[in-house]
Amino acid sequence: MRTATGEMLAQRERRCLWSPDELVAVYDDALGDPEIWDDVLDAARCARRAGFANAVGRSDTVASVGPAPRLDAPAGQPIAYLEVLGDGGTARQVALLAQLRQELEGSTILAAVPEQHDLETLRSLRRAGADVCVCGDRSGPTEPAALQSLLDAQNAAFAAGFTRLGLTATIGADARRQLAFVLLQSNHLMEELGLHPHTIAVRRDPDGLQGGAADGLRDPFLLQIALLRVAHPSSNVVIPADSEPDLFLRHLDVGANLVGGPVPPAATTEGYRLVADADIEPELRELSYRRLASTDDAGGLISEFRTKRTETYMLVRRPAGPGALGNNLHRGLYRSKDPETVVLIEGSLSITSRHPDRPEPMVTVITSTPRAPHKLTIPRNVYHEVVAKADSLLLEFSSVAEDTTDSFPWPLPST
Repeated sequence: MRTATGEMLAQRERRCLWSPDELVAVYDDALGDPEIWDDVLDAARCARRAGFANAVGRSDTVASVGPAPRLDAPAGQPIAYLEVLGDGGTARQVALLAQLRQELEGSTILAAVPEQHDLETLRSLRRAGADVCVCGDRSGPTEPAALQSLLDAQNAAFAAGFTRLGLTATIGADARRQLAFVLLQSNHLMEELGLHPHTIAVRRDPDGLQGGAADGLRDPFLLQIALLRVAHPSSNVVIPADSEPDLFLRHLDVGANLVGGPVPPAATTEGYRLVADADIEPELRELSYRRLASTDDAGGLISEFRTKRTETYMLVRRPAGPGALGNNLHRGLYRSKDPETVVLIEGSLSITSRHPDRPEPMVTVITSTPRAPHKLTIPRNVYHEVVAKADSLLLEFSSVAEDTTDSFPWPLPST
């Protein structure tokens, strides 16, 4: 790596969530420094290769039933993902889903959340065959009310039985704000629901010209795709197929792994492997964490964060030593345990975690200082044991009774 930013990207743990401010700061730095730009793209290439190798899939969109030619994939191009729009009403969408589920047995079907929806509407989409629920407004608003509407849609889809949720990102002239908007949504998925974004469909805003790059050869949209890949190493990133061949290949190179339309021949010529489904299913749950921003205030520090409302909290002091905390998993019997939320105010923890679908242990070391506390999210059914490497102070958002009742050994006994 060429710069300090590049070294930070290379050393950053993949499960450490990005804050919107962090991502925007790297974006600004890269726009102003060609070496940082190159380091960001190199980090994105590494994340793309580690997550998806040379795989590329074709996605498509459909809004009507019938023998539409668009469903006849070009030779050698199976449909990996198909988004079913909700523009024609819920009943129409459900009918289309049921038909496509029979026609596209090997494909993953995405359903867009209808503008007017309730829990039963979303359940009907799930029963009809939708695998993924896509929450997003194609007009790309970034107002607080629009964000809350999307977060509410995510919560409703999860309550309806969807464990794979997608986002849309329309990026134009206000790229900084729009990138931050995507991070707010994906962090909500991770911290509140314990899920990676399954799919992030990114496109340019046709009405918003992008500026900020001194060198005309450096397309800001390329940098935005790279940053979305760096911040979401396990998510599918979808791009349109309407770019010039050279630019399209650069988009694939720095992070995109799905194409909204036929995959151009140039991709296979360059060695990309067409797949029917993505090689990684990012809905697998795992422990995640992120650093909380601290601001100076009258000689002290303030760290602000969001979490689910609970009635009881635990302040835990743990001296350094080999004894382990946890040694269990939670089934999510209580809201406070689905997922479990802990703030490491100060100290250092070594956390060993295992997921039922990926039983090999993963070890994460998190160190907090008063200026840099961390928020941890542990989804249900993820086994964890925690060892304090230094004297540590934690704030846990649950009660002793909930922690004791919703505590099970590894592996989870079959019921």
